[in-house]
Amino acid sequence: MRFQAQDLFGCWDLMAVSKKEIRFVQVSSEPFGSRSRADKEHMLAFPKPPGSNKEYWRWDQKKKEFTIQTI
Repeated sequence: MRFQAQDLFGCWDLMAVSKKEIRFVQVSSEPFGSRSRADKEHMLAFPKPPGSNKEYWRWDQKKKEFTIQTI
């Protein structure tokens, strides 16, 4: 396992890799629509190789759970 202090490729907090898939995950407490235009464009433009997903995990403080949005 390896950790680093800054976002992967400038936009992902986590990258999970298995034999079947790759997940690029951004975790935040704010809705995706509230992010800066540059952040959203960067995540949307990031290449999506076959077998991969780009996910936006938003922490909902009231529900005490994550809302996961595929982008």
